Amino acid sequence: FGLRIKYFKLLREKDNGSFTGKPSRSINWRKIEGLYQERKAPDGESLYEVLMRTRKFINILKKKYEKERVLIVSHGTILKLMKGYLEGKNIKSSIEGIKIKNVEVYRLKC
Repeated sequence: FGLRIKYFKLLREKDNGSFTGKPSRSINWRKIEGLYQERKAPDGESLYEVLMRTRKFINILKKKYEKERVLIVSHGTILKLMKGYLEGKNIKSSIEGIKIKNVEVYRLKC
């Protein structure tokens, strides 16, 4: 389509550290201490940290691309947190309440 493509490391998937590659059913997140949004795998990042990356990306969009239409392609956790943040939801309701199917399209306004 002749579109300009820009890659942002801010949109990479949540880093699950030492849990990366393990089946999700083998991980009991409830056994990890801390608040829901602050829990993380050893050497990984928390949902709060991912939200901070997402907010940085949204601020870049507002400053540099405010008059353009932007197509964002990313991973489920990032997209749920982005949609939830723009809708005023907290981290838990964004992650657990927003369902995103593969190749689903949303129209969001920053």
